[in-house]
Amino acid sequence: MNYQIAEIHLGDVESSNILCEEIARRWNEFEEWHECKENTNDVPKRNIPCLLRVEYKEIATGIVEIGYLTSVWNEYGWTEDYLDNFDKSEFEVTITHWKHINKPKGVEE
Repeated sequence: MNYQIAEIHLGDVESSNILCEEIARRWNEFEEWHECKENTNDVPKRNIPCLLRVEYKEIATGIVEIGYLTSVWNEYGWTEDYLDNFDKSEFEVTITHWKHINKPKGVEE
């Protein structure tokens, strides 16, 4: 695996970019992030804490910032009290990705 990555690096800008893209692709293939899509069966287990990747777009300026929240999925969708607050804010909020929060090793319920 490492040999294959090293083989494509030839010392020029193009091959360096290819190398970086390949390293990022291989690194990210082990991530547990799921893209939030409409009408999909790829939803979290119910009532299990999740980490959400959220895009906040300021309505007045169009500036987008990225943040992370915790929430749980239930029969009505993502739920936690603070998610309701975004309905009355100056931001357009989009949940783009989710992943389960794994317990640290050695920690019990």
